[in-house]
Amino acid sequence: QSVHHELLNLGDWPRMVSYHGNAAGWRLLTGDLMVQELGLLSSDPAQLARYAQMKILAVTGLVVDMGVHVQGWTQEDAIVYLREKAAVSERIAQLMFADILLHPGKYGSEWLAYLELKAIQKQVQSLQGSDYLLQDFYQLMLNFHHFPLDFLGNSIIELISQEMAR
Repeated sequence: QSVHHELLNLGDWPRMVSYHGNAAGWRLLTGDLMVQELGLLSSDPAQLARYAQMKILAVTGLVVDMGVHVQGWTQEDAIVYLREKAAVSERIAQLMFADILLHPGKYGSEWLAYLELKAIQKQVQSLQGSDYLLQDFYQLMLNFHHFPLDFLGNSIIELISQEMAR
């Protein structure tokens, strides 16, 4: 039985588990898809600015998360950094700081999920070469998005390898 069928036969339990970092990683990857690969937002400067802000918030959130939990940054340190680097309001900086206190590692898990999803995409492109189709990759990822990323990546690579061996 193929990996694909095995995964589909697991039932609903994987869909009941939330992997917040995965969802945020998907949000960032989807932004890349819309802007870089499909050019959907290229004619709307406001949408491009929102996309850029989303990426900036992800990275600055990661820096502040590590600063607070590893280096002992104060609330003031975090807010100053967010205001300077992400150009957010005082209120947004305060909310992000509160979120970082309540959810240590959240911003790191989001960024790592994004990087892992990008790495899976590159592996698939490399395996498939000229047969790579963006829509097929996204369909595969959507079919298995509810699994932890290491399992997802390994399963998709195995599935593609099996299909290419046929």
